[in-house]
Amino acid sequence: GLIIDPITGIITPELSSVATYTIEYTTSGDCPGTSSFTLSITDDEEDASFNYPEISYCIGTIGTVTPTITGVSTGTFTASPTGLIIDPITGIITPELSSLATYTIEYTTSGDCPGTSSFTLSITDFEEDATFKYAASSYCINDMSIITPIISNPGGNISSSPPGLSIDLTNGEITPELSLTGTYTIEYTTPGDCTSTSSTTVIINDLDDSTFIYSSNVFCTSETNVATPTITTPGGTFTFSPAGLSIDLLTGVVSPGSSLAGTYSITYTTPITKNLSFSIPQNNNLIGHYPLDDNNEDVSGKSYHGTVSLTSNPIGADDRFGNPLSALEFDGDDSIYFGDEMLNEFNGANRDSFTISIWMRYDYSSEPYNTRDFMSLGQYGCGNGDRGSVFRAGESNLSDFGACSRRGYIAGDFSDNTWHHYVFRYNKNVGRTVFVDGIQRGWHVDQSRTLMHNIKMHGLTIGGGYQDSGIGNDPNAAGFVGFLDDLKIWNTPLTDDEITNLYSDEDATPPSPALGPITLG
Repeated sequence: GLIIDPITGIITPELSSVATYTIEYTTSGDCPGTSSFTLSITDDEEDASFNYPEISYCIGTIGTVTPTITGVSTGTFTASPTGLIIDPITGIITPELSSLATYTIEYTTSGDCPGTSSFTLSITDFEEDATFKYAASSYCINDMSIITPIISNPGGNISSSPPGLSIDLTNGEITPELSLTGTYTIEYTTPGDCTSTSSTTVIINDLDDSTFIYSSNVFCTSETNVATPTITTPGGTFTFSPAGLSIDLLTGVVSPGSSLAGTYSITYTTPITKNLSFSIPQNNNLIGHYPLDDNNEDVSGKSYHGTVSLTSNPIGADDRFGNPLSALEFDGDDSIYFGDEMLNEFNGANRDSFTISIWMRYDYSSEPYNTRDFMSLGQYGCGNGDRGSVFRAGESNLSDFGACSRRGYIAGDFSDNTWHHYVFRYNKNVGRTVFVDGIQRGWHVDQSRTLMHNIKMHGLTIGGGYQDSGIGNDPNAAGFVGFLDDLKIWNTPLTDDEITNLYSDEDATPPSPALGPITLG
């Protein structure tokens, strides 16, 4: 099997067979001598294993990158395509001097049976996602919670300026009560070689000043003039007790001549927000805003005021902060309708988008029923051209945002006698979404559809179902039992961030209200 010249001893390995041979050489003289030599023909290639620490490097990487050779340590490196700056002997690469590409690097040993192995490596300029956000853009100085950001690519560096913000620079957590009031810029830089940076602004605000005063604290019921208060921080709402006082709950204007004689305590609550700069999202698209502070008034400026449409009025109740007469309680036979005129805010021809925000509290765990209609928009219909929407409060997985054959059951049980914030969003091009307490909720059963709602015939109803009496679930049957507060409606879909910020702002405890007792006699 060994190809060898018998005269010269020259061998040809490539034509020989793999084996170990004993070669003997004998002289040709009168006294011949013999010697031997053992030689092997092998096919064992040398180990050419090697690797780099990473498979991808940013072109902004400063310095060089050295490979680890785990096989035979002598050999040569090549790379294709061209553009990679690599030392052919050591394999050291210089990313910052190379071109953007994906390269195949080969290492070939230099022995008799050279081995070859390859490694794929990329030089990129892909910046990491530096997106991060907090639940709200501003917080009150008395907020005792720790505010944690959502960071898309954690592990990077955080900085804040100017000084004064109590922030953990390892994870971005903010402690408002330990901070100074002010406006802060927070920057986040991603880890790695291709770093990127984004920033956001957080405001720490001082407490609202809720003081107000009347010209006197005693008025006569015979007076024809009204009493107008001076308010330090306008834009809030008034409540009073006991009943009998004629007062505008938005302006605080008292009409002594329309009131009953008595002593009243008046409470003023500053705007429900964590900061004075808070504004309602997409205010230009807001078509109804109802504080429901023991009244049905629209404060959006559209004047779509509500009227009681059933047998009794909802009664004033404590809101989620314990403020008296600042929410409405429904007992199953009362509803409020905000008028057909609201239809002017919708297209009603090629499908309509909308968003509704409302606070609700109920508990059906001990009731003979497990679901009730609490709101509707539009008319009862099962076709894409006339289908409105009905909203139902229920026990576990029975709360519903849908209509006719397009039911959408919300995953979760909110029948716990606790105030929850609901946002029902319908985007005609995307479908429906529900947020509860600032979190997007999944569906227990979902027939999520696009282009399915046309808002026709009727505007918004709360306390019951459709206004179409006798058709479907109308407000005259199985009305809502529970509490509602702070209702808003837009004729556009809000964004996810707008919804989460809305919850954060409205969930903030208002400053301690000022009390102003006045006596009428």
